[in-house]
Amino acid sequence: VYTPPLERPEWLATQALLDAIQGRWGRRPILDRPGLAPLPDEPPYIEFRIADPASASEAYRLDITQRRVLLAADSPVALLHGIRTLRQLVSQPSSMPVIHAMTIEDAPAFRYRGFY
Repeated sequence: VYTPPLERPEWLATQALLDAIQGRWGRRPILDRPGLAPLPDEPPYIEFRIADPASASEAYRLDITQRRVLLAADSPVALLHGIRTLRQLVSQPSSMPVIHAMTIEDAPAFRYRGFY
């Protein structure tokens, strides 16, 4: 897992994702940060990107292919939402331990996400 520097909520969500992956596939991914290791020549790998750490946007795009998972978020809060979505996909009950290729684009309909 390649990730930018994370604040505590995003780091905790990443740890929960890694726990879910380990529980599902029996192996825990290695968590690296940019500059510490180059992207592997032989995927599969998971990469997180944050466009603007100061942004208030909560939009993200999750691209899942056979070779990689790319979570591109507008902000740290958007990254947190994307990590939660990926964790839900990993945790889905299935007879085969796979995540199908897909693209998810998510953003709140209003300026802020909320509950009523």
